[in-house]
Amino acid sequence: MLRQVRRDLAYFPGRLAMAWRVGALCALMTLVAMQYGIPESAISCYLILFVMKPDAAESMAMGIAVTLLVSVVVGLILLILPYTLESAPLRMAVLVLSSFAFLWLGSASKLGPVGSIIALVIAFIMSLLGDAPNGELAVRAVLYAWLMAATPMLLLVAFNLFIGGPPWKLLRASLAERLEVAGAALRQPDAVNLRKVAELIREGQSEHQQRAMLVRIFHLRPAAEAAWLTAAVNGSYRLLLVISALNKTTPASEQADWCHCAAQAISQGRRLQHPRLTNVGKMMKSPAHWCNLLRQMARQTAALQKPRFLPPTPLPIRFTSSLP
Repeated sequence: MLRQVRRDLAYFPGRLAMAWRVGALCALMTLVAMQYGIPESAISCYLILFVMKPDAAESMAMGIAVTLLVSVVVGLILLILPYTLESAPLRMAVLVLSSFAFLWLGSASKLGPVGSIIALVIAFIMSLLGDAPNGELAVRAVLYAWLMAATPMLLLVAFNLFIGGPPWKLLRASLAERLEVAGAALRQPDAVNLRKVAELIREGQSEHQQRAMLVRIFHLRPAAEAAWLTAAVNGSYRLLLVISALNKTTPASEQADWCHCAAQAISQGRRLQHPRLTNVGKMMKSPAHWCNLLRQMARQTAALQKPRFLPPTPLPIRFTSSLP
């Protein structure tokens, strides 16, 4: 148990930035609630904890989605309000069925945490209707519930628009990490480094591809650079796949040095240098078996090297052994 607690509290890059952003946003929400008399500010801060992500674009997309869905749900509740106001069993049925439906959608679809937030808002509204003595106060309670959910989402969108975590920097950090791990595995192909390669492969592509897609959708970077980030994410992942299938005993110092230099260049926003591979043949057990893998690695390295906003240059690769 103590080991698990130590892992949960361990520092990782971006944790401090995420902590102060969440704290500042919750404090801002509390200030707005006190200024304008919005009830249940604790629930509003709780919604911020649900939606806030290290990636500003992802947080903004979820905030906009929650605001739209809550507005639709509140509109539907206003339509059935005359029936549920006078019938406690009907309110309980709406609460149970909506909670089950949205929690199930949140776990079984891409709705994710948004489904849990919608279920929470509906349950809160149904609980308020039981204390409303007449229809006018019930309508006010429903509108206050909408304000309780929409205000933190709008604050979150505005906050991330100006001082949120830039998603392209997170993408560059992920690319640099992949290349650093690839370089370490090429320089010293032992069990520890190859395990790190396998862990990055198991992470998959969905999170990085979604991040690159949000960069394009919100136009956070020029179109050419956004396209290059997408290609670099795919290229670095295929590079890891190729390295995991290469000879596990023969180191490749030239490729490792290039991966290390490329990781530094990507993290610092500099232009990459093209690799000159002269010891490719030494990495192969069987030329017939590894030829396609090495050519694939060269192609993916070229994809990393030639972003669309830079002029293309040739990729010189010399094989020192005969390949079929």
